[in-house]
Amino acid sequence: MGRGFTLVELLVVIAIIGILIALLLPAVQAAREAARRLQCMNHLKQMAVAMNNYESIHGRFPSGEIHGDPPNQFPGDTDDAGYGPEPYCGNGKLPHCQWLGQIGMWMNAIFPQMGQQADYDRLDFEARPQHKSTNPAVDRNLQIAQKKYDFLLCPSDAYKGMTVAWRGYRARIVNYYAVAGIHEFSRSYRHDDGSVYSGTSHCLHCNANDGVFYNDSSTKIADITDGVAHTALLAETKGRIRDNPPSDTPGWDYDSRGMNLHTYAYFEYTPNSDRDRPWRCNSFHEGGANVAFCDGSVHFVSDTVAAHIFAAIASVDGEETFNIDELD
Repeated sequence: MGRGFTLVELLVVIAIIGILIALLLPAVQAAREAARRLQCMNHLKQMAVAMNNYESIHGRFPSGEIHGDPPNQFPGDTDDAGYGPEPYCGNGKLPHCQWLGQIGMWMNAIFPQMGQQADYDRLDFEARPQHKSTNPAVDRNLQIAQKKYDFLLCPSDAYKGMTVAWRGYRARIVNYYAVAGIHEFSRSYRHDDGSVYSGTSHCLHCNANDGVFYNDSSTKIADITDGVAHTALLAETKGRIRDNPPSDTPGWDYDSRGMNLHTYAYFEYTPNSDRDRPWRCNSFHEGGANVAFCDGSVHFVSDTVAAHIFAAIASVDGEETFNIDELD
C-alpha cells in the first residue's frame, strides 16, 4: 500500500506553491502592463493617422479648439444652465477666448477618421454656447462630451469618469492631449488675425503657440519645418491632478479636462515631473509617457529625457537639432 502525505509534507508543498505564485505574480502584472502600454500606443497611433488623413483632406490639421472672433460668440443672455458670458478674458469679447463658446475641438474634428461619423453628425457645431443645459438628456453636444470613447482613454488608468465641473458642465476624462507647444503661458505668438493677449494667465491660453495646436489653429504639414518625424502631435496625460476628481468641488476649476475645453499638452516639464496641472505630459506607465509624432509614429519618451530635447519636439519650427534616439 502507498502512503499519503504527512502534514509536514503537505505544508511544504503549499509553501512551495505560494513561493512560486509570489514569484510569478510580478511577471504576470508586468506582462499585463506591457500589453496595456502597447494598447495605449496603439490609441495614439490611430489618432495620429486620423490627424494626417484629416490634413490630407482639408489641407491642414484640425484646430485645437474652435473659438473664432467675438461676433461669433454666444450672446450675453443667460443660457438654460444659468450661465451668462464667460467671466474671464473680457467677458468673451477677446478673439479666440470664449472658452465654452462653441463645440469643436481636435478630437471632435477627427471623429469621421476614427469611425465615429454618426456622432460627428449629431454634434451641433453652431450652438452658442457649446451646451444649452447641464443635463445630457436634453443636449446632444453634452451627451457626446460625456460619452466614453475607448480610443481617448489609457487602459492603465483606472478612472474613466467625469471631469470636475466647469461652470456646471462636466465631460468625460480623456488621457490624450494635443501638443500646443513648449510654454503654457506664451505671449510670443500671434494668431493669423494679429491678435495676442498679454494680460492675466487665464487668457494666455487663448494665444497662438509654437506647437501644432492652439485655439483656432490651422497648421499645415508645410509649416512643420522641424520635420514631421521630429515634431510632437499628441501626448499622453493623466488629464487631472488627482486620481479621482471630486464631483463639483468649488475652487478646483483646473483639476481636470475632457471633451469640453483645453485638452492641450505643454512640454515645459519632462514626462511625469510635474503633476500640478492637467496639461502636462504625465502617464500611468512606469518610466515615461507615450507621444505621437506628426509622421504617425509613436515613441515612449523617458522620464529622464533631457529637458531641452523634450521641449524641442513640441515646436514646429524651432530649428532644434537632436537625434530621435535621445528620447529614450
